[in-house]
Amino acid sequence: MRIAQLVARTFVALVLVLAFTWGCGGPLPQARETGAVTFHIHWPSAAGVQAREMAPGTDLITIKVYQNGAELEDLARDVTPAPGGGQTTVTITSIPVGRTRFVAWAYDTSNPPPQPPLFNAWGTTEVTVRANTTVSATLTMSLVSPTPVPNSAPSAEIQATGTTGSNVVTFTCEGFDVDFNLDRLEIMYNWDGDPSSFSADATYDVSPDDVYGYWTPTYDYSGLGAGTYTAGLRAVDSDGLDGYASVQVTIPVP
Repeated sequence: MRIAQLVARTFVALVLVLAFTWGCGGPLPQARETGAVTFHIHWPSAAGVQAREMAPGTDLITIKVYQNGAELEDLARDVTPAPGGGQTTVTITSIPVGRTRFVAWAYDTSNPPPQPPLFNAWGTTEVTVRANTTVSATLTMSLVSPTPVPNSAPSAEIQATGTTGSNVVTFTCEGFDVDFNLDRLEIMYNWDGDPSSFSADATYDVSPDDVYGYWTPTYDYSGLGAGTYTAGLRAVDSDGLDGYASVQVTIPVP
């Protein structure tokens, strides 16, 4: 009997120790705040032509989500277009807060395997996702030519943010290519005041077959005088087609 009581007490003590151990591991890590976006997908229209007739056979829209150049694969959505070319509405939830790029591709999947689906339209937009909030956004599709699809030029976007208390400006550079043909990003500075004079300072090579390039280079402007300067971003695909964007950089008075 005494042995049984001793075993029972030992078991209770062990349970208490385990409970204390599991409960004293410090605060649990907080989940990242998320929000949602409701998309209203529109088709382009032309006089006398119904919208969906401009992209016949479309039966699937795939939406992919990108932050900081990386795809959030778990958030990708496949959507069936609204019949008759009407507006298609879809909500994506559990998106981490922050600047987010959404890219939609429209397909005709009627080709029998092993033929690939026919890609006939695409659209992209950027939304700032806010915590515990559903943001409304419009995404208008752009038609592409029938297969084979001609290569199109990539797009570029650049922003500049100064670092308080230092001589450093951080650029946020984004390139996008619907053809999955993006090759590199080139940042160019115009420090001499001549709008036609740009020098390529650095190049960022994008991974092969990547639709999206994201780059955050920094520049130490300690040698510059106060004033407003221009920096540019050139996004180049593997066929040499390019897109360009620029941003104003203000250097404060020392």
